[in-house]
Amino acid sequence: MTDTPIVRRYIERNIIYGFIERNPYDAGFQSVEVLAGVLRGEFRPTFGTIDLDTVTKWDLGQAVR
Repeated sequence: MTDTPIVRRYIERNIIYGFIERNPYDAGFQSVEVLAGVLRGEFRPTFGTIDLDTVTKWDLGQAVR
């Protein structure tokens, strides 16, 4: 998680509303999976989805670390 003490403090003080957390491992894994499929000649859609988590003041303590 990209939650740092500075980001946490900004959220707690209402300087920023929150942030969006992406999973870089998942994005990389999906990319390699698509490339392997293309090399095997499989049809692949032109886009994919990557899960995002929105972290705000109300769920800051519940964020996955």
